[in-house]
Amino acid sequence: MNLSASTSQHVPEFVILTGALGSGKTTLLKTFIQLAESNETGVIVNDAGDINVDAEILESVNGRAVSRAASGCICCSVGEDLQDAVDNLLEAHERTRTRVKRIILETSGLADPGAVVRAAGRLRQESFNLRIVATLDGSRGKWSDDFLPHEPAQLAAAHGIIVTKTDLCDEETLAEARLSALSFNPLVSPLILADSVSRARAAFSNVQVGKAPPVSAFHAAPAAAHPRINILVARWAPTPDWPEIEEWLENIAGFCGDRMLRVKGVIAPNGESNRLLVNAVGRSFARPQILPAGNSEEGLILILRDVDGDELDRFSHAVSCSPPTLTFARKKEAKVATSLRSGAISLAELP
Repeated sequence: MNLSASTSQHVPEFVILTGALGSGKTTLLKTFIQLAESNETGVIVNDAGDINVDAEILESVNGRAVSRAASGCICCSVGEDLQDAVDNLLEAHERTRTRVKRIILETSGLADPGAVVRAAGRLRQESFNLRIVATLDGSRGKWSDDFLPHEPAQLAAAHGIIVTKTDLCDEETLAEARLSALSFNPLVSPLILADSVSRARAAFSNVQVGKAPPVSAFHAAPAAAHPRINILVARWAPTPDWPEIEEWLENIAGFCGDRMLRVKGVIAPNGESNRLLVNAVGRSFARPQILPAGNSEEGLILILRDVDGDELDRFSHAVSCSPPTLTFARKKEAKVATSLRSGAISLAELP
């Protein structure tokens, strides 16, 4: 099991665009590829049905070449669908002698982001930085507990959440949408912009738009908690060796299965001179990234769906000689602030 992050500005990006059905993914991407700064962008579209409707829509924009990742949701597909789509894009850019600055994969609204990350990790091209962008339908407002299993996974996995359909929202609805986003992923600040072009730029071109500061701290707000989402903090005192922490993570991932949506945090293992940034999308871990010395609090944030806290704690003690203290962030006394650095995951470091 490996975990790492790479932030080199010279490495092309692989952007996974995810989000629930009807949440505005295609509209957001269509807006971006009409902009001049998208000229060095390759687009791959994957739809759940036999007819790739989204690809048809995007191909109509300025004759844009769009690579299709065969029929069926890509996280369920078997074979080299994604690899073929990437190869086709790179060959097309090579023929026109244009470099590829980023590749955007628009997934089906039914896609599980963890499985897509694993598929991306098997690409022959290893020199991409991975970033996940999720769309959230702002007009939906406050989420009930009847969501489909993949929807919180998409939001929890995201490095950035873009709130869409803001023209259909009043201030109260947007405030509810923001709290909904935070209830699934308190590690990012949901971006709410009225202008569609600004939204597209913020989503894909890494241009600073307005005041959407990067998240430097984790604050678990009880008011934003969702009844089916548990956000907990794992802390060791004292911190054991890295192999013991790694074994605990593997056991917890096995116990939670698809209910594990995201893991992120900073650990200083016993006997190590460096702190490590741990980062996972679903159960896909990258190699721990070495961090410089700092004063941030240590601990791991786990975002889980439909997991019984007491049962998880009993399992944790059963499988580890040095289990961490698990504190559920929904409880008032468990408010935590731990400094976290955001960064794209390098495809080369994925399993």
